[in-house]
Amino acid sequence: MSFSFIHTGDLHLDSPLRGLGALDDARATTLASAGRRAFDDLVQRAVDARVDAMLIAGDLWDGDWSDVSVGLHVAEKVGRLARAGIATFAVLGNHDAQSRVTDRIRHIEALHLFPADRPASVECGPAVIHGMSYAQPFVTDNIAALYPEAVPGRVNIGLLHTALDGTLGHDPYAPCTLADLRSRRYHYWALGHVHTRQVLADAAAVEGGTVAYCGVLQGRHVRESGVKGAWHGVVEGDRVRLTPVDFGHACWFEAQADVSAGDEGDAMRSAFQEVARQAGASVSLAVVRLRLVGETARHHALATRLRDLDDLARIAAAGVDERILVEDVRLCTAPPSEGERAVLPHRFDALLAEVAADPRTASSAETAVKEVLNALGPAARAFLAESIPELVHYEERGDLAPLLAEAARRVTARLREKIA
Repeated sequence: MSFSFIHTGDLHLDSPLRGLGALDDARATTLASAGRRAFDDLVQRAVDARVDAMLIAGDLWDGDWSDVSVGLHVAEKVGRLARAGIATFAVLGNHDAQSRVTDRIRHIEALHLFPADRPASVECGPAVIHGMSYAQPFVTDNIAALYPEAVPGRVNIGLLHTALDGTLGHDPYAPCTLADLRSRRYHYWALGHVHTRQVLADAAAVEGGTVAYCGVLQGRHVRESGVKGAWHGVVEGDRVRLTPVDFGHACWFEAQADVSAGDEGDAMRSAFQEVARQAGASVSLAVVRLRLVGETARHHALATRLRDLDDLARIAAAGVDERILVEDVRLCTAPPSEGERAVLPHRFDALLAEVAADPRTASSAETAVKEVLNALGPAARAFLAESIPELVHYEERGDLAPLLAEAARRVTARLREKIA
């Protein structure tokens, strides 16, 4: 059986961009339109690749439309797909479901929107697409458990908006387990809601199939950094082969400038040069949050001239690469520590770092970290995800090392501050 598809979701079309409201740079306007342009390019990719289906795993937009243009834009692109012989399937997620305009998209010709009262199954050539939308924003039931078993002799694909059994930085909607999904023996589960593109399982359908999040199509803030996109999937026999589809209209980056040597301008230029290297030729606009780090005697002086540092950063960025747009400058420096060596134990920094790197420490800490995260509400989890990026790294990769290393650094810094 031959079947191919594009898997996208969490497009959040026309979503307000965070942190750029005060910028008058014309590139901020370019950034605001990046979501639509990425969707346009994705449609073009689907047409060029002659796929059989476009799968949208929820959150096509955020809440209500600011104007009808976004609905017209989606209708136009879905119509283009239909004329190319490509079927479009979508489920509603937590953002779609709360929109007063949701009923309007039910009338977009050639868009198959799955119902919210039960899972439904729709044939698409050799495939059967199974899906269920959200009836309201806060879905706390395991709706995956309601999905039917695979149809024998067909390519089975499940379309679902879910946080699985909990993901840091994302509300726990439609919770389920990976085992719940794999028990259906579908060829592919096209998931939405988690904003990081990732493959959770890669197996033949009889072994549980392939399960993947498409992530966001276009990053909207610094926690959605790097190049984003979608999946191009091809069913080959009993397996699915996935190829990432990337778009670089606007990408977010975090950069660090070590100002311990004293020249902020040089440090900033070096940081922006590294961003330009990471962006490569494919990124049209690089939006950067710059952190000033390092020990410096000018720590307190720098704190009094944040506006000057912001201006200096924009000048430095313009001199390195015109594609770089500075979103914010954060001061993360510390005062010199030489005078505190006699007070703290000998090699205190190194000893604490060694303890943090010990696998036994990670094993003991993981239980405590999980307990704390599970006890937090969505707002607190979102705040932690933004203020401590190492927590997101742990959630995505199961690696506590960066988080423990950062904790050791913060403990040392707090002790030095107390004894200074």
